[in-house]
Parts: sequence; C-alpha cells; structure tokens
Amino acid sequence: MPGFGAVSAGAAPAGGGKLPAAQGGAKMSELTRRLLGQGGASIALPAYGGGGEGKSKEEDKEEDKSKGKSKGKSKNILASHLITIKTDFEALPWTCPVNVLVNWLTFYGHVEGIVALCLKVLPDVLEDQDVRRNAWNKGIRLPEMIFDFMLKFPDSWRVNMSAMQNFVLLARPNGSREGCLFQSRVMRESLSVGDGLLGDKEGRCKKRHGILIIFDAMDRFWDNPDVMAKACWSLVNISLVDRHKVEMIQLGAIQKVLAAVRNHPNSWEVAYRALFCLINFVAPTDGEGHTSLGTTMVEQVVNRDDAWYDKESSMTVRGQLEDVLQTTIFCVNKWIQDVEIISKTTLVFHNLSVVYEREVLLMPGCLSALRNINKEYENYGRIKGITECIMHELYEAMRRDEQLEIDFINMSRTQQSKR
Repeated sequence: MPGFGAVSAGAAPAGGGKLPAAQGGAKMSELTRRLLGQGGASIALPAYGGGGEGKSKEEDKEEDKSKGKSKGKSKNILASHLITIKTDFEALPWTCPVNVLVNWLTFYGHVEGIVALCLKVLPDVLEDQDVRRNAWNKGIRLPEMIFDFMLKFPDSWRVNMSAMQNFVLLARPNGSREGCLFQSRVMRESLSVGDGLLGDKEGRCKKRHGILIIFDAMDRFWDNPDVMAKACWSLVNISLVDRHKVEMIQLGAIQKVLAAVRNHPNSWEVAYRALFCLINFVAPTDGEGHTSLGTTMVEQVVNRDDAWYDKESSMTVRGQLEDVLQTTIFCVNKWIQDVEIISKTTLVFHNLSVVYEREVLLMPGCLSALRNINKEYENYGRIKGITECIMHELYEAMRRDEQLEIDFINMSRTQQSKR
C-alpha cells in the first residue's frame, strides 16, 4: 500500500501544482518519523482547490528580491494550502495489509465512504488464520474498533453490513480455539464506546454490550436482506462459544433470527444463514442435553437503563420451540428442491429431537416434513440417514411413552379432519 503515504502526507492540491517546499519538507519528514511508530502524528493534508507551483526557499528569496514580496506572504500562502489534523494515535508500522487498513480507519474514521471501503476489504485480509490470531495480540483491538464504527454510522447499511462480515471472520475458530478473538471484553463485558457516541448530555460515556450492538443493527436494517443475512452469519460463529450463545438466547437472538426469515421469505441467503444459527442455538450444551441459562447472566451484560429490557422475559429455547419448528417447516416446504437448505433443516430437526422429542412429534406438519425430505432425497445418503434416524428416535419415544403415542394419534386425527 505504498500510495497511502503520499496521499495522507500531502498530495498535490487540486490546481495540479506541488506543495510549497518552505515547510512541506519538514512536515513530510516529521510525518514519516511518526508513521514508523514514534508517537502521535501531526498530519498535513492538502486543502481542496487552488494551488500554485511550489518553489524552494532559495527560489523564494530570489523571487522576493526580484518581485518585492516578503517571506511572510509566502508562509501565508502555504498555510492556505494545508490543513493540519492532530491525532494522538500511534500509527502501526506500514508493513502488512491489516496494519495499513487499521491506520486508514483511524486517520479517516470520520469519513463514512473510507470506513465502508476499508471494512469491505478487511475480511479478505482476515481470511488468513495467522492474521486473525495476531490481530488481537498486536493490540489492534479490531472488534472494539468495528463496533465503534457501527455506532458512529448507525444509518449506513454499507458500514454495518461490512462490519457483520468482519465479525464472521473474527469469530471463526482458530485451530482448536473456537471464537478465540471474541473471548474478550467485547463479549464478556459491556463495551465502553469512545468519542461520546453514546454519551449523555453531560458527556459521560455509556456502555453497550457487543451482542446488543449487533441486535440494534438488525432492528434498524430489518428490511435489508443483505444486512440480515450477514448478521445471521456472524451470530453463527459467535454462538460457537457456549457462554456467548447463552447470552444471545437470553437477549432474544432466536426471535431476531426468526424475524429475519419472516421479513424476507423469498431470500435464500437469509434462510440459509438463519437455519445455520438455529442449528447452534438449539444444540445441547451440557451433559444433560439442556442449555444452562444463568438467572443473573443477562444483568451482567445489559445496561440496566435499557427500557426495553425486562429480566423476567429473558428467552429460553423451550419457550420458543413452536416458532422454531414452524420456521423450519416453512423452509422445508419453500425450498424442498434445494439440497443446501434441506441439509440445514434436517440438522435443526435432529438437534431438537435430542431434547425436545415430544414437542417435535406433536408439532403439526413436522413429521410430514421429515417424510417429504426422506422421499425427495432418497439418493442423498447423508440427508436420508439423518431423517431416518430422527423418525426412528421419535417412534421409539412413542413406544416408551404410551401417553405420548395417544397425544400423537389425537393430533394426527385433528389435522386430518381440518383437511
């Protein structure tokens, strides 16, 4: 990225001329020293418009003598062409793409277009596992920086969508350490947002939990399928850590995902990512096969001033089983010919049947959906094997529980009478 230094350190003004060398050279030297990691830089940037041809000090002196101009006037001309931006940021060495992008995001964090472009490019850099591992170790604190931009540009779908894409990579498992970058204060505690973005009238900085920042973005861009798909995708990887998954479920993650499918019933991408989320959300997390929901965990991560939050209404998987099953059945009926979607629906059914076999059996249309999958994908060994395993376990559950069998028969008769 060699071109950045030339641009940020003072490119030619719009008039096409060079920067006057009277002080431009000193600024360039100081900027170079600062950018190599020696502390806060004072960056000289060219103003837009104007600009005569630059000359050296000796040439200025000769010209002053010949034309009767003073040195002071030359300095005033220089000042009119330069805008000095002071920052306490200690620039990272310009040695790798991630450092360059972080420097740009820091220097131009107030420019929405530059932030959006940098966040759009950043996932390609984070594809490398070593880069993801070192991003936190170097003290870059990428998750906090990206969350900060989501709050700084709340109405920019480009910034928020690209931010979600970065969370997909940042939460991706590194070797055996699942979601290692998100084992941090970003998800463990409330995120303290800088620059007064969420400050009150007195300027005091409020705190927001990282998961809530994602959920707030999903609420703002509920009508944008691209943002919703990326948001669901980011939740997939974040939920790989059980602690994060429990927090998200209690904060209403399942309802956020189901709402995305309801609002975009024709979006393949939204359905695919949402089903991926449900696979993780409904999967057992302890030896007994139940998600252990702490009674005080949400209070530790939610700002108590949030009016919408009611600790008595914290969500559980069991309390949302009907909605989850209905959405999964809808996806089966909508995309019965799509092997990618169907493979995910079978895994949702499988994870639910491990713990909630009664609810799966008694949900109208559930067993019928499994039969349709089994028939349609007779030649797909993996899908057929999963559906047959699920149905076998459900029939075994009825054989063990006579009352369950009676309830199932009554439910089936009721459904047939409605037809």
